[in-house]
Amino acid sequence: GKTYEREDGSIGTYYNAKKLYDISQTTARDQAQPQVSYDDRLLLKGLIASSPVPIRAVEELPQGRGAMFSAEQNAILVKKGMDAPDIFRCVSLELANAQLARSNAEYSRETEGYKAYAVSYMLCQRYGVEAGGYNISRLDGVLQGQDPKEEIPAALTDMRDTFKEINGRMARAMGLSRAGRQKEQER
Repeated sequence: GKTYEREDGSIGTYYNAKKLYDISQTTARDQAQPQVSYDDRLLLKGLIASSPVPIRAVEELPQGRGAMFSAEQNAILVKKGMDAPDIFRCVSLELANAQLARSNAEYSRETEGYKAYAVSYMLCQRYGVEAGGYNISRLDGVLQGQDPKEEIPAALTDMRDTFKEINGRMARAMGLSRAGRQKEQER
């Protein structure tokens, strides 16, 4: 704080003492947040509405994939006949790849596809879609050898920004944004 002069001529410093508590000293328990479950149709509607490219259903895809981005058609192609959680997982991965490519002209799916994989996992976790098939531990191997002061923070920022972008568009499409809820309450 600021300094002051005492009666005896010495210089003192003001301070404002506060009493602090460590969380371990409290008796408050973490309130379990209720698990929100979303309707499959609402989730897919939000995912499709948040797509920067059209999404089209097709009979078959190469290599047994559930969804893939086609640069020729400028669309995400989705195999017909899958259940909603599989569609969500496949399409969210392709959406993340499309969003990352859109944000970075030098994006390479082969070398940076792990970012889209992580974003897809985060979206599944956020919306309660079963994510047991994801192997997030493989990201450790991908990030090893990268510069911990530049490359890793840049990769994490790309993942965060992509997640926020897709999640924000989904929330707006699903009517989960604050503005949307406030408009509904005003009516």
